[in-house]
Amino acid sequence: MAEVTGVISAIITIVEASIKIYRTAADASDLPHSFSDAASRLPLIQDTLKLAADGLVEDAMEPESHAPLSTVLEKCTDRAAVLLDIFQTVIIPAEATRAERYIRALRTIPQAEKVEILMNGIMSDLQLLATNYTVKAATRKQMERLISKIEVDDEPYHSSIILNNFGPGKQVVHNGTGGQQNIVIGTATQINGSFNGGTFNFYEK
Repeated sequence: MAEVTGVISAIITIVEASIKIYRTAADASDLPHSFSDAASRLPLIQDTLKLAADGLVEDAMEPESHAPLSTVLEKCTDRAAVLLDIFQTVIIPAEATRAERYIRALRTIPQAEKVEILMNGIMSDLQLLATNYTVKAATRKQMERLISKIEVDDEPYHSSIILNNFGPGKQVVHNGTGGQQNIVIGTATQINGSFNGGTFNFYEK
């Protein structure tokens, strides 16, 4: 029992860390929708996990019920940890330098869809946890009500990143078909890569 409670508490701590990172972001409005969607659901996920930890049945931890629960919690822990790692890598803290903002902005592109996939996985884990009989019946009902409040975004994923240069200096743009060669004239920062959709805004300060 103590082991299971400890794992749930660890997941709660990981989720709390992700919430704090998002809340202290320099400008979370620039992040893809999947990040804000995840951040809006994390507090309810945290509350659902707290209910589960408090509602475990003392004498129900038999081998046949313990194994499925351990598997669910293991997967949920892994997903929450990966989500936290993405938040730490991508979300820009208020004290970030200009160069760090550029780098983190680029890292956002491949991670947006991954955040959505992780959140859907965590939701599935919670639903399985809410049906496990190691959790009290009354608690399971409370968990189901909370889970129903956690809105799942059914919109298809769209990346939303565009690179714009608002500072001084020359800019070479390719508007045709085929590959693009980015050319830096003089002293400037160059960013190369193949991207689909979305917007980056760079400002000279």
